[in-house]
Amino acid sequence: MHEYSVTIGRNVGKEPMLSARWRQFRERVSNALLVVAAIDDQIIDAIDVTTGHDGEWNSISEDMARVTLRVSHPLSKDAMQKLHIRLGNLATAYRQECVALTVGTSELIDAR
Repeated sequence: MHEYSVTIGRNVGKEPMLSARWRQFRERVSNALLVVAAIDDQIIDAIDVTTGHDGEWNSISEDMARVTLRVSHPLSKDAMQKLHIRLGNLATAYRQECVALTVGTSELIDAR
């Protein structure tokens, strides 16, 4: 299984964005992952959104969200480039300095 997690923060500067805009930001990140996976002909195992109050950026606490896409095969190089562009555009649209993308592959450990 291959996972692609995007972590975003709610604050714009020192202030949190409005609730509706925060919800829209999370939805648009989810959509970016789903669109790129569809373009890449991926079989989507799951997409999850988790939120919390434990984020921090530049020593300022903020709400955070992590959107995780799980697929059975790695995204292609072209799909990764498209994902980077989409995420960069979202960061700009929502006045973020950056968003965090984590790419991982699970490893099955046999019982002993």
